[in-house]
Order: sequence, then C-alpha cells, then structure tokens
Amino acid sequence: MDYPIPSEATRDEIESIIIAWRAIKEARLAQDKLAGKLKEQEEEAKSFLLSSMMAQEIEGLVVQGYQTGVSKKEVNIVSDKALFVDYVKTTGSIELLQFQIAQGAVKERIENGEQIPGIGVMEKFDIFNRKS
Repeated sequence: MDYPIPSEATRDEIESIIIAWRAIKEARLAQDKLAGKLKEQEEEAKSFLLSSMMAQEIEGLVVQGYQTGVSKKEVNIVSDKALFVDYVKTTGSIELLQFQIAQGAVKERIENGEQIPGIGVMEKFDIFNRKS
C-alpha cells in the first residue's frame, strides 16, 4: 500500500488506512491463532519423539528419505546465582549479561517508594482499536 506523507494525509486517507490496518491485523491474528495451535501440536510430537528416542536409545531414523534424530548441545547456565553475580561485580564482566528490565519488578519497587538508579521512563506509542 502506498501511504501519503503522514503530516499531509487527509482525514479520508487516514480513515481508509485505519480500515486496512484493522483488516490486516484481523487476518494476522487469525493466522497467529492457527499457527499457535500448530506449534502446540508440533511441540507435543517433538516431546514424544525426544522421550521415546532417548528411552529406547535411538540416535536417529530414516523415514521417507529424511533422517530424524536426537541432537545434543551443551549450553551454559547459571548454577549459582550469588557466585555468578559476585564474579560479574568483581571483574566488571557485564558483557556476560543481557540487559532487559523486568517491568513488573521495577514497577513494584517504584510503587513502594524505592528509587532505582539508572532507570528512566520512555514513552512508547502504539495504535489501539476498540469498539466505541
């Protein structure tokens, strides 16, 4: 869809884009719902296969010309949070962390009067759509 320059859009153009946006969103939500159901079925089948193949020590099977098997990958986890946090503080190795604020925890502390250094507020804009 070709959109006009936002500051020059007429009311009619904005209204037609609102209608188009609603239709697009409704179509996407329907697809998301279907995809969610398919994902759930996929995960159930995958869980069954992992359990079965591991219990029976099956590394892989060739079915319909495709090899399907169990893969193993080691990933790092925090097994002792206190030791890890102490290490990061001591060495300054903040590159080991991913920064994402836990919105609920921050909100709760602020509501309790606590000030958290380094936390600010940013306005986030979105479009809403509700029946009038």
